[in-house]
Amino acid sequence: RRTAFPVLSPQEFITMKCMNKNCMSHPPMATNTCFSPECTVSHGNQPVRYCSPCFVGQSCVERGHVVQRSIPSLWACGTEEQRCLVDSIISLLKEAQPITDKRSYEMGDPYTPRPCEQEQEGVSADQERTGDPMLLSCH
Repeated sequence: RRTAFPVLSPQEFITMKCMNKNCMSHPPMATNTCFSPECTVSHGNQPVRYCSPCFVGQSCVERGHVVQRSIPSLWACGTEEQRCLVDSIISLLKEAQPITDKRSYEMGDPYTPRPCEQEQEGVSADQERTGDPMLLSCH
């Protein structure tokens, strides 16, 4: 005998608004995500985002649902949690690469100028003609 397990559909985007239709919070900022079939079945088998009051009202934790909560404020955590969060942030920062103009351009940032294709060594012919290298662009 086989047991069927529900499969969650991928989320196209993660909403920051509470998905409870009867939410009365102002602002309805989603801080928790529930992955349990009891909650996801009514939302097209997609994880459901709740604000804090709705999350407590749904009793997700008490019913043993699989949930993900937002990272709490660092200053509201205990000493051990603070140390763990700070170590995690430092570790991520060490792995991160600075965003260069070329990388920003490749990522589609509309405010980043296109990087020069060639490194300009010395004085180019355009600079010799105009005499002012500040008037030239890489485009």
